[in-house]
Amino acid sequence: MQREDLPQPLAYGSAAFTTNLPASASLTVQVGPASSVPGPGVIWFGGRTSAGTAVSATYGYEPKLGTEEKLYAGSGRTLTHVDSRALTTTISSTVNSVTSTTILEFTALRTPSNPLPSGLSSAGHTFALAALTYPTGTVMSGFQFDDAVTATIYYDAADVLGMDENELVLLHWNGGQWVDAATTGAPASTYVRYPAENRVALPICRVGELALAAERTVSSIFLPVIYR
Repeated sequence: MQREDLPQPLAYGSAAFTTNLPASASLTVQVGPASSVPGPGVIWFGGRTSAGTAVSATYGYEPKLGTEEKLYAGSGRTLTHVDSRALTTTISSTVNSVTSTTILEFTALRTPSNPLPSGLSSAGHTFALAALTYPTGTVMSGFQFDDAVTATIYYDAADVLGMDENELVLLHWNGGQWVDAATTGAPASTYVRYPAENRVALPICRVGELALAAERTVSSIFLPVIYR
């Protein structure tokens, strides 16, 4: 039995990838989620390809799009996600963030799943963090880090048009409302903002949906161009 991890991100349909299995026999493919498969984006091979160098599989579900990283007790790790605009979001753990090997899963979201608090607008960066057991991939609902992990978000000037970058906050959806992610642990975390570098960093203690936001005092205006 050999495991091959599909490249990220994935789309619905066929995925081509390379295996080092020698040529012979046939190929059996099993795709998650299933009780015997750790989760989406993983294929288990039982058998071998006839060519031995490349295979393709068609699967009937939508894998999660995003990035994942294994966090280890006693070892700091960094999950790095790069979006379609080449903007980076990192989640960095410390040696004390987890007490056992944990899979940290990052899923980029187009927009917040719930309306933001009155007066706040999205700064274009919303994502969900999930903690999963290793190696089974079982989601640990309500997971809290033993020691905070640091979320660092790089944004574009267009994301914060009309916003005071020194007022950017990272909101956390607690299941009923948006709260400042800085307040989800004790003691409260402190923002480190780098307006000149278009980035903001915050230690966070809980997984879940997070959204970068601020008050937008100036709205973008569309001005048509008329040619004569």
